[in-house]
Amino acid sequence: MKIDFIRARLRDAAPLLAVKGQLTRPVIACSAMQSGKEDTRFWHAVAAVQLAHEASLVHDDIIDGAVQRRGGVTEHVRHGVGAAIVKGDRLLAAGYAAAARTGSMWFVNAFAHAVESTIAGEMEQGRRLGDVLTMDEYERIIARKSGELVACAFATRVLLDVDSRAMRTYALGLRIGSLYQKVDDLLDYLPRPDAGKPVFGDYRQARWTWPLLFLGIPFGEDIEARLDYRAIRLCVEYIEREAREVIADLAGMDVIIGLIEGWARTAREAAIESWLLRRSEGALNRASYFSRNSRSFSFAARLLPTDYRNAIECIYAFCRFTDDLVDDTDEAPFPTEEILDCWERMARRSHWGDASGIAVIDDAMRMTPDFTFPKQLIAGMRMDLVGQRYETMADLGLYTHRVAGVVGQWLTSVFGISDPWVLERANRLGHAMQLTNILRDVGEDWRRGRLYLPLEQMHAHGVDPAEIAQVAETGVVTQRYRALIDELLEEADRAYADAREAIPYLPTGARRAISAAARIYQGIHDSLRANGYNNGTQRARTTWLMKARRALPALLTLLLLLVARPARAQLGAAWVAASEDSKSMPAAWAAVEQAPPGSVIRTAYHGALELLEARYGSWPPARLRHARAGFRLLDRAVEAAPDDVEIRYVRLMSYYYLPGFFGKKDIARADLDVVRELLPSARGRIPADAFAAIEKFVAQDGP
Repeated sequence: MKIDFIRARLRDAAPLLAVKGQLTRPVIACSAMQSGKEDTRFWHAVAAVQLAHEASLVHDDIIDGAVQRRGGVTEHVRHGVGAAIVKGDRLLAAGYAAAARTGSMWFVNAFAHAVESTIAGEMEQGRRLGDVLTMDEYERIIARKSGELVACAFATRVLLDVDSRAMRTYALGLRIGSLYQKVDDLLDYLPRPDAGKPVFGDYRQARWTWPLLFLGIPFGEDIEARLDYRAIRLCVEYIEREAREVIADLAGMDVIIGLIEGWARTAREAAIESWLLRRSEGALNRASYFSRNSRSFSFAARLLPTDYRNAIECIYAFCRFTDDLVDDTDEAPFPTEEILDCWERMARRSHWGDASGIAVIDDAMRMTPDFTFPKQLIAGMRMDLVGQRYETMADLGLYTHRVAGVVGQWLTSVFGISDPWVLERANRLGHAMQLTNILRDVGEDWRRGRLYLPLEQMHAHGVDPAEIAQVAETGVVTQRYRALIDELLEEADRAYADAREAIPYLPTGARRAISAAARIYQGIHDSLRANGYNNGTQRARTTWLMKARRALPALLTLLLLLVARPARAQLGAAWVAASEDSKSMPAAWAAVEQAPPGSVIRTAYHGALELLEARYGSWPPARLRHARAGFRLLDRAVEAAPDDVEIRYVRLMSYYYLPGFFGKKDIARADLDVVRELLPSARGRIPADAFAAIEKFVAQDGP
């Protein structure tokens, strides 16, 4: 049965019920209904159990001094202790009334026994505060405190029907209820973002529960400091064994089996989330984490404006932390694959808007326009788990794309760029930098059981894995090994050169830093050669002075690129001039020809010039041919970069001023609405004079 159906039936049976939360006991009652059917008597019985449970929660919160329940303030905090006691008593009385309405003395007797046992279990637990219990003593307490009401719910149908299976069913329900309480007691030791209530409550009240049997921490210690997640893993495995034993006796009850499997899964996932929360605490200071773990990139990042630098620090912290989860497997108390699964789930929830509580995740997801970026990154990390080897450079390219190329694209998108050509060049920069990492760390990777050098290139140079092992052990390299590394260095150099072509098309504030970062990172190649190609026992590094020496030429190269290749402002100026005077068309076409092939900005202005040819032409067939080409190119550009204000504006103006024969004013009007919405966030990303012109056009609501 669906939970909404259960809620509706419970409201009908007992209007006093809040019917909040997961409604575990009603769900169990409905799921266990193998014979008979749900009717009015059944819903009164289920309501009785839930009312007694709700009453126990109110009373428990008073006894425990709890301030939070189900993410909200507890009754006694909101209304006072006296009012809370009265509310709990009223709920319990309503439970007895609901039980009486079933007309079944079997059920009334079982329900009364369950309520009395629940209270007795709470009292015994209160008397034993500070005592170290045996497992038998603990299980007797939780069977009474939690198991009896669950057992009553589980056996509801057979009790109402006076079925001969009632006692056996009730006993199985006791085991289910005890397991449920054991899971809850374990969760009390797991600090995690969405715990819903304060953790360590049992321990701080000196209430002995079963996890202490594994944790071995006496009362009065600093529980958070002494929490051992290897012991927590043993607790999770204990829960999973208990769950399997209970499930073995639940043949055919698929819904309850799924429920119990979910409890066990919750225990494992909560344990991993808790471990991730503790592990992430060292990365909370993003700036120091960035500068400590990425000296080359952080050196260049000083050239960035504050907003861009903050974004890079957030994304870098997420990427580096994810990488460390795979590299530091010896410290992990859980399988790395499960840790990555949990990390991805938390990131996805954060991207959807539900804060994970882990700053490393939440800060990065605020900077993430598309979850494809972190998803691909994590997929790349999974490739490291299996020790995958790569036959060809193309095979390695998939890995470098996932672990580095998407990071370049991620950062480029944060800069406000959606041009596919620029994003592909960002991917090339990621490929280049990751290849540099691979060539620098061959020995280190080999000792971790990894080999990234493409086997095809290795075979071509006569290098086999045995020689890699020799280099990693001794640092002695052969001429054929040098030739292999040289070929791969050249591959990286080509990728750096490809990436540099797109730097002039980045926002002004990002160009210097990205150009410097690429040059500085490429400088590792010089250090590797200076080490005699020994990347087995030595790590090629760049000193601060080397970084500075490479950063200055990078800025000069950027200046030359800006002069040699027209930027958006020059393309825009050429188009405007051609719009005003047909004699400027040849110069405008020349500017478009110099723009990067395949770039979306070139496509847009190419389309705009085609439409100008249609406007200026005199022969109808030629005008129609140019118009169709222009429409196709401009529409393709807008489809590729729908949030690019300049491209939208170019199409808007091109369509708006065409002769009525071509009739595209509706599309132009739609573009005007989009430009008006996007314009505030575009300041600083397009030339000031172009921005002013667009702003004026929008303010006037068109011409």
